[in-house]
Amino acid sequence: MRYWQIITNDEYEIPVGKPLKSAKQVGKILGCSESSVRVRKHRGSWKGKYRAVLMDDGVSEKERSRERSKRYDLKHDRSSYFREQYARKKVKK
Repeated sequence: MRYWQIITNDEYEIPVGKPLKSAKQVGKILGCSESSVRVRKHRGSWKGKYRAVLMDDGVSEKERSRERSKRYDLKHDRSSYFREQYARKKVKK
C-alpha cells in the first residue's frame, strides 16, 4: 500500500505525524490543495518547513492494478447486466 509521509524540509528529514492515505489529507495539513501536493511532489519544489513524500511497499503497479480489479469484480456482479442486454437484443430481432 502506498501512503504519504510528511517530513521536515531539511537535511534531517524527520517524520512529522503519522502516515496519511491520500494527498487530500496532506493538503489539509500543509494548507494547500490536493493537486498542489501532487504537482509539488512531481516537480520536487517544496517551499516551507515541511514536505511530503510518497512511501511505497514495493508492490508493482501491475500487481496493484490486478488486486484493484479483483476487488471491483467481487463488489460488482456484471453477469445480470449482460443477461438483460442479451434478452433485449433477442427481443429486438
